[in-house]
Amino acid sequence: MNQEQAKEYTPWYRISEPEALQALLESAGAQQVQVFAETDSHALSTPADWWTMVMGGGIRGTIDQLDPETIKRIRSTSLEFLHTQKIQALDSEVLYAVGCK
Repeated sequence: MNQEQAKEYTPWYRISEPEALQALLESAGAQQVQVFAETDSHALSTPADWWTMVMGGGIRGTIDQLDPETIKRIRSTSLEFLHTQKIQALDSEVLYAVGCK
């Protein structure tokens, strides 16, 4: 799957930029829309914390569409990478929006 296909497959790409989120809300009739971006770091006590984040977030829908062997391979490969690279935190960017309808 190339990057363009991934964007079509994962709906959150449509709102990954503040301007796109604002446009989406305004197209639904929201007014006085304000979008705020926040960047933070999430500590990982162990690499397994990453998998907990994956399965508790929006990407779970993508994971759930994979066959069990592929899921097992992705989990194993990712946890091994986090371990060998000694990754102890993940940066994330979140968009918050408010508006009136």
